[in-house]
Amino acid sequence: MTCNDELVSVVITTHNRLEKLKRAIASVERQTYKNIELLVIDDASNDGTREWCNSQDFFQYFFITADESKGACHARNVGLENAAGNLIAFLDDDDEWMPDRIERQAEAISPDISIVSCQWLVEKKNGKWMRCLSSDEDWLLPAILMRCWGGATSVPLLRVSAVRAVGGFDSEVVKGQDHDLWIRLISAGYKEKTVPQPLVRYYLSDDSVYVSLDRLIACTERKLRVYEDLYDRYPDSRSYLLNETAFLCLKQKRFLLFIKYKLRALKSAPLSRWNLFELQQIYFKLKGSDGFQVEQP
Repeated sequence: MTCNDELVSVVITTHNRLEKLKRAIASVERQTYKNIELLVIDDASNDGTREWCNSQDFFQYFFITADESKGACHARNVGLENAAGNLIAFLDDDDEWMPDRIERQAEAISPDISIVSCQWLVEKKNGKWMRCLSSDEDWLLPAILMRCWGGATSVPLLRVSAVRAVGGFDSEVVKGQDHDLWIRLISAGYKEKTVPQPLVRYYLSDDSVYVSLDRLIACTERKLRVYEDLYDRYPDSRSYLLNETAFLCLKQKRFLLFIKYKLRALKSAPLSRWNLFELQQIYFKLKGSDGFQVEQP
């Protein structure tokens, strides 16, 4: 049994990116799957987005005033609350979908599946596209605790009931809000299936949100604290996260922080393969350059 005739609620959140929003909306209009409702959630834009959206009739439009603005997660949750479909797909305003994105994922969903992911394309600086591979193994709990292997917000098709059951997006999370939701869904027992073809174009925009190392570290610490019981069950996943944080600190020449997180990783799982893998990363980075370059915002 498939769900390829069910209403799919599509939620696009936006803030002051009208031209990119138009591209995202156009990719929804081109979908071969037609049983779609589109909700555009405008988080206090003042660039003409409100006026343009009010002149359209293809979608439902919700405007969040500056006084009510609480960020992208709150805006996504407004869409979730107003969704009429049993299935939901989120689309960031600077990304776009292939025409058969919803159709292929709707064909793959079944009563025991609540998440249907896919592969995606990322735009490189040279204008070419890189295919990002993903598989069902990337959504197993030990893997999803390490990193958001299975894709960002614009990638999966989700059951509305599952997303609501775990509380939707957490507006307190400043980085990796999608990853946080995926962890809660998988740890709650919801099952995933991946469509092995790229169905999303993911753009690295000049106005993409830059997150400082300190904020990334704060997010890592929150993750380790909130999901402590899960990381206790999967120490190798904790080792990966700590080693990755250590490597980011080293790239930014934050040497004391690098030592701190490297020692924590070794203490967490002394025999973890990620301890050696991270040292290999350091070796190849040094071999291929004159030293670590400090990343600029």
